[in-house]
Amino acid sequence: MTREPLEIVRRMWVLLREGGPDAALEVVAPDAVFVAADGQRFDGHDGIRAFFASFDARDERFIAAPFTFEPHGEGVLVAGHRRIADDEQTLLAEHLHFTYRTDGDGRIHDMRAFGDRDTAAAELARHRPPVR
Repeated sequence: MTREPLEIVRRMWVLLREGGPDAALEVVAPDAVFVAADGQRFDGHDGIRAFFASFDARDERFIAAPFTFEPHGEGVLVAGHRRIADDEQTLLAEHLHFTYRTDGDGRIHDMRAFGDRDTAAAELARHRPPVR
Protein backbone atom coordinates (compact mmCIF):
# COMPACT_ATOMS: atom_id res chain seq x y z
CA MET A 1 0.00 0.00 0.00
CA THR A 2 1.37 3.40 -0.98
CA ARG A 3 1.44 5.98 1.77
CA GLU A 4 0.50 9.59 1.15
CA PRO A 5 3.33 12.17 1.05
CA LEU A 6 1.96 13.95 4.12
CA GLU A 7 2.00 10.71 6.13
CA ILE A 8 5.56 9.92 5.00
CA VAL A 9 6.89 13.37 5.94
CA ARG A 10 5.16 13.35 9.32
CA ARG A 11 6.64 9.91 9.96
CA MET A 12 10.12 11.21 9.09
CA TRP A 13 9.80 13.98 11.68
CA VAL A 14 8.61 11.54 14.37
CA LEU A 15 11.52 9.21 13.60
CA LEU A 16 13.99 12.12 13.68
CA ARG A 17 12.70 13.32 17.05
CA GLU A 18 12.53 9.89 18.64
CA GLY A 19 15.54 8.12 17.12
CA GLY A 20 17.75 10.68 15.44
CA PRO A 21 18.94 10.95 11.85
CA ASP A 22 19.59 7.24 11.31
CA ALA A 23 16.05 6.35 12.35
CA ALA A 24 14.60 9.04 10.05
CA LEU A 25 16.44 7.54 7.07
CA GLU A 26 13.93 4.65 7.20
CA VAL A 27 11.59 6.78 5.06
CA VAL A 28 14.29 8.51 2.98
CA ALA A 29 15.39 7.06 -0.37
CA PRO A 30 19.06 5.93 -0.40
CA ASP A 31 19.81 8.39 -3.23
CA ALA A 32 17.86 11.31 -1.72
CA VAL A 33 19.11 14.87 -1.92
CA PHE A 34 19.05 17.33 0.98
CA VAL A 35 19.81 21.01 0.36
CA ALA A 36 20.41 22.93 3.59
CA ALA A 37 19.29 26.52 4.16
CA ASP A 38 22.78 27.78 3.26
CA GLY A 39 22.56 26.02 -0.13
CA GLN A 40 24.96 23.22 0.73
CA ARG A 41 23.92 19.94 -0.90
CA PHE A 42 24.10 16.53 0.77
CA ASP A 43 23.62 13.41 -1.35
CA GLY A 44 22.23 10.09 -0.16
CA HIS A 45 22.09 8.62 3.29
CA ASP A 46 25.82 9.17 3.80
CA GLY A 47 25.52 12.85 2.92
CA ILE A 48 22.57 13.34 5.26
CA ARG A 49 24.46 11.59 8.05
CA ALA A 50 27.45 13.89 7.35
CA PHE A 51 25.19 16.96 7.71
CA PHE A 52 24.14 15.89 11.21
CA ALA A 53 27.61 14.62 12.15
CA SER A 54 29.07 18.06 11.42
CA PHE A 55 27.23 19.42 14.46
CA ASP A 56 28.49 16.60 16.68
CA ALA A 57 32.05 17.31 15.48
CA ARG A 58 31.71 20.89 16.78
CA ASP A 59 30.08 19.75 20.06
CA GLU A 60 26.81 21.33 18.96
CA ARG A 61 23.25 20.07 19.04
CA PHE A 62 20.89 20.41 16.09
CA ILE A 63 17.29 20.70 17.27
CA ALA A 64 14.42 21.03 14.81
CA ALA A 65 10.69 21.16 15.38
CA PRO A 66 7.93 21.26 12.76
CA PHE A 67 4.96 23.57 13.26
CA THR A 68 2.73 23.00 10.23
CA PHE A 69 2.49 20.49 7.39
CA GLU A 70 0.90 21.47 4.04
CA PRO A 71 0.37 18.92 1.27
CA HIS A 72 1.30 20.07 -2.26
CA GLY A 73 0.60 17.18 -4.65
CA GLU A 74 3.50 14.74 -4.27
CA GLY A 75 5.26 17.30 -2.11
CA VAL A 76 4.86 18.67 1.40
CA LEU A 77 5.76 22.09 2.78
CA VAL A 78 6.70 22.15 6.46
CA ALA A 79 7.11 25.32 8.50
CA GLY A 80 9.36 24.81 11.46
CA HIS A 81 12.12 26.03 13.69
CA ARG A 82 15.72 24.95 14.00
CA ARG A 83 18.08 25.71 16.79
CA ILE A 84 21.77 25.00 17.03
CA ALA A 85 23.23 25.07 20.52
CA ASP A 86 26.31 24.11 22.44
CA ASP A 87 26.46 23.36 26.16
CA GLU A 88 26.37 27.03 27.10
CA GLN A 89 24.14 28.88 24.68
CA THR A 90 21.97 28.92 21.58
CA LEU A 91 24.21 29.72 18.63
CA LEU A 92 21.49 30.01 16.00
CA ALA A 93 17.72 29.98 16.07
CA GLU A 94 15.63 30.50 12.98
CA HIS A 95 12.28 29.83 11.40
CA LEU A 96 12.63 27.79 8.21
CA HIS A 97 10.40 26.24 5.57
CA PHE A 98 11.23 22.78 4.32
CA THR A 99 10.06 21.13 1.12
CA TYR A 100 9.83 17.38 0.69
CA ARG A 101 9.09 15.29 -2.38
CA THR A 102 8.23 11.62 -2.25
CA ASP A 103 8.58 8.87 -4.82
CA GLY A 104 6.32 5.99 -5.80
CA ASP A 105 8.04 3.74 -3.26
CA GLY A 106 6.78 5.79 -0.33
CA ARG A 107 10.11 7.43 0.47
CA ILE A 108 11.34 10.99 0.53
CA HIS A 109 13.73 11.67 -2.33
CA ASP A 110 14.20 15.44 -2.15
CA MET A 111 14.42 17.73 0.91
CA ARG A 112 15.23 21.44 0.87
CA ALA A 113 15.32 24.21 3.46
CA PHE A 114 14.33 27.82 2.73
CA GLY A 115 14.28 31.02 4.73
CA ASP A 116 10.76 31.98 3.63
CA ARG A 117 7.49 30.30 2.74
CA ASP A 118 7.01 31.98 -0.65
CA THR A 119 10.32 30.68 -2.00
CA ALA A 120 9.61 27.19 -0.65
CA ALA A 121 6.09 27.10 -2.14
CA ALA A 122 7.38 28.37 -5.50
CA GLU A 123 10.00 25.60 -5.49
CA LEU A 124 7.33 22.96 -4.95
CA ALA A 125 5.09 24.45 -7.65
CA ARG A 126 7.96 24.62 -10.14
CA HIS A 127 8.55 20.89 -9.92
CA ARG A 128 4.96 19.68 -9.61
CA PRO A 129 4.13 16.90 -12.04
CA PRO A 130 1.42 17.77 -14.59
CA VAL A 131 -2.19 17.05 -13.67
CA ARG A 132 -3.61 14.13 -15.69
